[in-house]
Amino acid sequence: MQTLTKFVLLTILLAVPLENYVYFGYAVYVGLVAIFLFTQLVLPRDVGPVRGIDIIPGLFLVCWTYGLILGLYYQNDQGSIIRNFAGMVCYGLYYVFKYTDMPVQALIRVMLWAGILNITIGFSIGAFGVSGGDISFAKVDILSGQSRAFYSAHVSLAFCILTASVFCSLGALPRWKELLGSSRLLHWVISSDIAFFIASVYYVLLPFGKGFILNYIILIVGAPMLCFATGKVKFNFKYYRRVIVTMAALVIAAMSSESSSGLYALTDNFSVESTGNSIRREQSEALREEFSIFGAGLGASLKNRYERDVRGYGFEQSYENVIHKFGIAFSSVLFLAYAFTLFAALRVFIVEESLASVLALSAGFGFLIPSAGNPMLYATVHVALHCISLYFISGRGQVSHLRSGRIMGRRGFGQAHSRMSSNISSER
Repeated sequence: MQTLTKFVLLTILLAVPLENYVYFGYAVYVGLVAIFLFTQLVLPRDVGPVRGIDIIPGLFLVCWTYGLILGLYYQNDQGSIIRNFAGMVCYGLYYVFKYTDMPVQALIRVMLWAGILNITIGFSIGAFGVSGGDISFAKVDILSGQSRAFYSAHVSLAFCILTASVFCSLGALPRWKELLGSSRLLHWVISSDIAFFIASVYYVLLPFGKGFILNYIILIVGAPMLCFATGKVKFNFKYYRRVIVTMAALVIAAMSSESSSGLYALTDNFSVESTGNSIRREQSEALREEFSIFGAGLGASLKNRYERDVRGYGFEQSYENVIHKFGIAFSSVLFLAYAFTLFAALRVFIVEESLASVLALSAGFGFLIPSAGNPMLYATVHVALHCISLYFISGRGQVSHLRSGRIMGRRGFGQAHSRMSSNISSER
């Protein structure tokens, strides 16, 4: 069952440039859930007490079900109901991880290998598009009139690689290699300056989106501040050398890039007057006019007939769209769940210096900012990353030597979370 789960997870995490590949991902996920439910009925197993964090994926599934029922009640277009935020159904992955006791090491390796494969695919597609080819991911026209060499929600996996690399170069992860096994490629991806530069180009220049650029800046500035504040590291010359050289190379590459119009494209990207940002402001205003307590349901279009796609339910402003569909009441629950994930991941990192805690932080946070202005908050890859983040925070899936604390620190990752959970429960 664990092998099948890893296959399904890898299928969801890969950015394969085929028109109907996303439907294949949903199909294998549904198959996994069906097999999982059948095995649980035939061979039920005790997985211990339910923890508070186990409720979070269920909240997303409940909200999706609520939006589905509400959309049917309001007689919204049935095709739009099914497509709208369809990725939320993948929150069931967390429970598959939990009941199969998926090893943390296995999930980390799947994440990193998927990131490596996506970077390879991204550069291949970007090169194909720039050379005049035509693939759905290549040379996508964006609102500002520029064109991107590659754009996909799967770019978020590179953020996980970059985060691990940053904390490793800062010296905050003294035992990170032991979770990666004997793979020299994975070790090189995390520790090499060249790999960091390649991942940076893939994450920043190929999609050239505001959210990704902001995420990158927050990472390279915020990581050392977090480490200094928690007393994990002091000044590290290697990190600043890596960042300065990489940033200089990125700026030079951006200014000399014909496809992105250089420095003008970068400044225009953040300009309030740019075409893309002005359109997003229009969307926000149109959506806010129709906010309600209980929402309009999945698949709902705006009554003022403002639309950004043929079906009328999709908008770049993801968070406003969530409020429109689920209402202020239910969307507040979802936003609080995101806040809890970030808070819990930070607390685990503060207690334990581990690769798992760093990846929990990047997987749970990395997609939130880029999704603010792009319709990919509930892309299947982002839902899968959120499930992985929650699973790492839960402390499950640790092998015996991890529980003993040999890798994770004095108390161990799972024990650290247990203490954190008890503190949170007492605060409630």
